[in-house]
Amino acid sequence: MKNCYSFCSTLKGLALAAAIAVAAIACSSVDNNFGYELIPDDQRMVTRIDTLVGVKTYQAQPDSIPSSNTGMAYFGSTESEIYGRRTNGVLLQFYPGSLPYEGGLGIDPILDSVVIRMEVTATDGDTNVEQTFDVFRVVKPVSPDSTYYTSFPVEEYVDLSQPLFSFTHKGNSSIEKKMSRTALGDLFLKEIMETDTATFNSDSLFGIKFLGVFITPAASSPKKAATYGVDLSGVNFNRIALYLRDHDSVDMSMIKDTILLALYTTDDRTYAPRNSSVNSVTFDYAGTPVEPLLNDTLPASPTRATVYAVGGGGVMPYLRFTDEFVARLRGLMEGYSAMSVSQARMLVHMSDWTTDNMDEALTRLVPYTNITSLATIPDYSFSLEAMGSTSAFDGTLNRSNGYYY
Repeated sequence: MKNCYSFCSTLKGLALAAAIAVAAIACSSVDNNFGYELIPDDQRMVTRIDTLVGVKTYQAQPDSIPSSNTGMAYFGSTESEIYGRRTNGVLLQFYPGSLPYEGGLGIDPILDSVVIRMEVTATDGDTNVEQTFDVFRVVKPVSPDSTYYTSFPVEEYVDLSQPLFSFTHKGNSSIEKKMSRTALGDLFLKEIMETDTATFNSDSLFGIKFLGVFITPAASSPKKAATYGVDLSGVNFNRIALYLRDHDSVDMSMIKDTILLALYTTDDRTYAPRNSSVNSVTFDYAGTPVEPLLNDTLPASPTRATVYAVGGGGVMPYLRFTDEFVARLRGLMEGYSAMSVSQARMLVHMSDWTTDNMDEALTRLVPYTNITSLATIPDYSFSLEAMGSTSAFDGTLNRSNGYYY
């Protein structure tokens, strides 16, 4: 997973109270005092540690976090007394695997079953609760060159009253389940089976004809369950597979072979440049402590003494450094011609510092300057960390003191 506020982050949550400390620290093992008395007072180097206040905190619910082609697919439902219900669904596009025969699917193939396989690499919530997932046909194309967000308008792309298939799952294992089919699902599979070989042999033609599927918890599925994260970085693994039997060319009453037609999905654009995935997430905060805290983040908007951070595209704190903070920072220069801040720390305290809450809390917080473009502060670079470099930013939970810094 990526970082704690991006959509692909950990899916947990916590309550926070913020405090800001700016420390200016300088040290040396060399004695530089020779001739120090000759330096004018206003030019002498002085080391100080100061704590500044002047930060306003707001509770925000972003709806423009990029959620397409992230390398992960999320689907499932979780519910909390504090954070409400989160429902995840994902739109997936597919490319066809190899045809069993050069001419296609053989002679008069018979469909036996359709099986979905997904590589689960992350879970959140109660995986002991069995969920039912519906699979819908996508009826409006998504562009592989566009960016889509957590507020993705599913209803514009999918008729949620017309499921094709459904399957159940629980536990922490990867998914490999035979799906039950509706009459509409049978028609969809028949359409695939009757597709000409030219379309099967062209990922782009196949993608134009079959726009993808959308997977989401069924309306009747338990709300308080789990969210599953599926790794989409690999190729030729996550798939919907049609198991078929074809007939002998001499004696049509004889079954010749059991054959497989696999439709794969991936976010690897070097392998499938036209493939796209889009994660959708909705939150219901009704009746939770979070609900009355949601507001705008304008200077005149109400501030909050306690704010919540929920991963997976949920609520997050918005911090505004006030004019008072800037004035006090400038005030540290009084009597000096220049000032250098060698280290600045922001301490973000948990409001209810208990072992259970720390176990459930986000493991790391990362400040963003623009959540829509996922622009972080200069100290933090996910791309560099992903390549093995160490960034200057920490942001991890200090369990001994109950704060992030």
